[in-house]
Parts: sequence; C-alpha cells; structure tokens
Amino acid sequence: MNPAHSSTSRGAAVGAGTLVSADGLILTIASLFETPGDIIVTLDSGERIKASLVGQDRHTGLALLKVDRTNVPFLRVTAPQGLALGERVIALGRTAFETGSPLVVTDGIVSSTWSAGMGVASFIQATVQVLPGMGGGPLIRLKTGELVGVVSQQYVQRVGMSITFATPIEVYLGIATELRSRGQVARAAIGISANVLSEEDSRRIGLPVKMGVILTGIRDSGPAQKAGLQVGDVVLAVEGKEPTSAPSLFELIRSKPPGSRLEVQIFRRGVTQTIHVTSEAVSGA
Repeated sequence: MNPAHSSTSRGAAVGAGTLVSADGLILTIASLFETPGDIIVTLDSGERIKASLVGQDRHTGLALLKVDRTNVPFLRVTAPQGLALGERVIALGRTAFETGSPLVVTDGIVSSTWSAGMGVASFIQATVQVLPGMGGGPLIRLKTGELVGVVSQQYVQRVGMSITFATPIEVYLGIATELRSRGQVARAAIGISANVLSEEDSRRIGLPVKMGVILTGIRDSGPAQKAGLQVGDVVLAVEGKEPTSAPSLFELIRSKPPGSRLEVQIFRRGVTQTIHVTSEAVSGA
C-alpha cells in the first residue's frame, strides 16, 4: 500500500495524497492550493518531482494533481460496501515537522457518517489522529485495504482528544470524470441566497408549517428571477422534498442535473403556490 501514497508541498502548505491511476493522478484536498507556487510531490520512493494541478472542486474540497509518470503503483478507487459504525480505519501520511519524515500510520474507528441529504456536506467522522501534513491523505478500511475517504480536517477537543473528518470516496467517484476532463465541476443553481426561517417567524407570517427556508437574495437575470421568485418567498419544497436549512435547499437544487425544470413550492403573503424554475450550470462551490 505504501507505493500508493505521496506527499505534496506548496510553499508553506504541506499535505498528503493518494495515487489513484497508473498515469500519475493524485487525489488530495483543494485547501492545499489556496496560494500560488510550485507543487512538489514526494513519492514513497523518496523521489521529489513537480506536479500540476489538474482540477479542484471547492464544494467537495477535493483536488487532483498530475505527475509526469506512467505505470506507477496506485490504489484502485471503488465504492466500498457498507462502511459501518465502529469499523477500524487507518490514516497514512508524513508529518510537516521535518523534511523526509517517515511514514506515519494512525488507527481508530468510524464514529459517525453524514450525508449531504441531511443539509450538511457528506463526511466520515473517525477517531484516528492526524498530524499536520497528513491532510489530504487516505483513510483506509483496515480489514479490506479499501480507500474509503480523503482526510479533510481535524477538530481538537482538548489535549489528547480529537476527531478527524474525511470526505467519502463516493463523493470523488461522483465528480472524477468531470474533474479530470474539465478541471472543475458544474452544478445546478437557480441564482438565490437563503436562510432558515425560525419557528417564531413562521408563526408571525402565518406559515402553515413550523419552519421553512426564506429567500434573502435573487440574482438579476438568473433562473429564479426569470421564473418569478421573489425575496421574502418561503420555500416549502423542491420536487416534493422539504428543505430544513439553506444548505439542504441548495442540495435539493443540485440533486438534479443543470437544465432541469424544478417544481418549487413557496409561501408568499399568505398563499401557497407552485413555481417552476429551470436551473443553470454553475462551476465552483
């Protein structure tokens, strides 16, 4: 498994990555590339080579690099079957504390999993500890050796206690083709900003449900404006599914391909009505 690992360095940013193809593609995290500069990859053999940024996706936080090598050892990426709570996982990487750091392996268990359908980004929560420089590295299922996620961040509760978050590999599989071919990912949008409506505000405006998501901004000449949506409209459902937060509303819109005709149920000045909006393609977050 060691040959499938690589570390990346770009100025002060140091992270890890995983070779995912024989032609030198490396999967890592986009936050490593927020400042300009050369990208240097250290392969497991110790060889240091220059890499290019193939693409990045701010929405998922993933990025793809390319090194000029062929027939390199790589870790095949497939969707794992049924990652369960309590399963043992390991993280691989090298620390940012010293040049030429030895390989570090930490282990832990899967403590929670979240999906985008809950109104938050998809992620795996685990008890593995990661050191500075291990971000972007692989999270691996111990019993099968499968790549299940990409380490994205760590939350330190107190000394000796931390929680690591990883982006599920299924998220990468969903965007891999577009990220490799276009360098970015186009998603559906309708040109709105929104915020959750409190239960108190729902009662004040006479909304027949406890909560909704209120539109706080409409982009000029965007799909929402063209369809007749207005600031102050409360979105009750998109394609029959109720949003529980602004992120969940955007996920409902993105759940259909760009160019889809969406049925949006709204509450406006005491009246519930349905408006049809055709989404557009937007690249980036």
